[in-house]
Amino acid sequence: MKNNLNNLYVILISFYLIKIIYLLFYLVNYFITEHHRSNMYSSSDVYELSDTEIIGMIGEKIRTIRLNNNVTREQLQEASGVHMKTIGDLENGKNVTMITLISVLRGLKRLNLLDRLLDDESVSPLLLYKAGGSAPKRATGRSSEAQKKRMRL
Repeated sequence: MKNNLNNLYVILISFYLIKIIYLLFYLVNYFITEHHRSNMYSSSDVYELSDTEIIGMIGEKIRTIRLNNNVTREQLQEASGVHMKTIGDLENGKNVTMITLISVLRGLKRLNLLDRLLDDESVSPLLLYKAGGSAPKRATGRSSEAQKKRMRL
């Protein structure tokens, strides 16, 4: 009886060790894949993509976020107020309005993805001085060599 009990413990421990190893492989694969995706395009590579390709990448990202959170399109429709077909259009890389994108991100609780766009853009002190102490209201269309160089970077 004691020998059978020991064998049972060995089997259970082996089973749980196999589950733990499987989970570790899954987590390592997930983090490698996510790291690869996040570094797939450097900021300079993005300029080589067409607008349509970028829209497609955004749609894929939205779909991945939705699926990773185990949210159906119907649930996202309820949370965002955006129709399921429009959510599908967004995920499939079709052109949708910014209101739709913001509503879907809000429904997914991922508005933080817009943080970099919403950060305050500081005004150059030189531009402030030239504009008489206030931020410029319009662009002149003329730029200095330094500004052209910054635009290329």
